[in-house]
Amino acid sequence: VVGGVGYLWYAGKLPGFSADEEKQNTATGPQKRDVIMVNLHNTKDKATSTALLVNNSTTKQGTTVLLPNSLLVADAETGATGTLAKSVADSGSQGTRESVDTLLGTKISGTWRLDTPYLENLVELVGNIDITTNTEVPAAKKGEDPLVTKGEDQTLNGQAAVAYATYLGPEESEAKQLERFGAVMQGVLRKISEDPKGATITVETLAQILEPPMTEQDL
Repeated sequence: VVGGVGYLWYAGKLPGFSADEEKQNTATGPQKRDVIMVNLHNTKDKATSTALLVNNSTTKQGTTVLLPNSLLVADAETGATGTLAKSVADSGSQGTRESVDTLLGTKISGTWRLDTPYLENLVELVGNIDITTNTEVPAAKKGEDPLVTKGEDQTLNGQAAVAYATYLGPEESEAKQLERFGAVMQGVLRKISEDPKGATITVETLAQILEPPMTEQDL
């Protein structure tokens, strides 16, 4: 599975793009990619979710690569093998970046630690998001309307987006929750201004302390 993910990323054949889009964006020779890691930290249960945001500046194509917590990575210093979830918790941002770099042959330029309250604020800043949801997320109290309704073109505010991004139903695999996190991130990125100055203002307004070497302008 890991080998397949690495190959698809390298070959530019990750899901989410039509055959026509792949054909139009195919480039021969070396390609330049800028990669950042996003670690979503659920402040309620301390769970984490990880994705790579890949900007292929050669083909002008963006890709979200979802990394399961069960992914086995080797500690960059000791060589000991453990899960990605354990690396995020124990090794921190730099150690996890180095481990994933070694595994997938990437060069991650920085880590964006996104605690759930900041994800909620970010969704509010971009004016809510519109995504297709694959499940209903019930309210905390019985009898209340669900936080998220299942279906196409659902508009989610910050609270609903966090609830959907972190929701894992009974007997569901972790992949389901990770897919929802990816959908929320893509929904956010579609709403952020394409103008660098406008996008920077959004990040600055978030008032989040970023981990070095990431800066607000970089992000």
